[in-house]
Amino acid sequence: MKKYFIYFIFTFLIGLYLIFNYSGSTSLYGELMLYGNLVFFIFLALFYFLKNKKSN
Repeated sequence: MKKYFIYFIFTFLIGLYLIFNYSGSTSLYGELMLYGNLVFFIFLALFYFLKNKKSN
């Protein structure tokens, strides 16, 4: 379980970096990257949460 928690924190930090990195650009591509990352990391968080619940 600890391993998945470390993976979650790591990917969450990468996601935050990408979101803040791309939110500066006003282009459509930047906005797509921003919302794409948000959706992706929300699903990733749910996946880790469910996986941890099953293993416990």
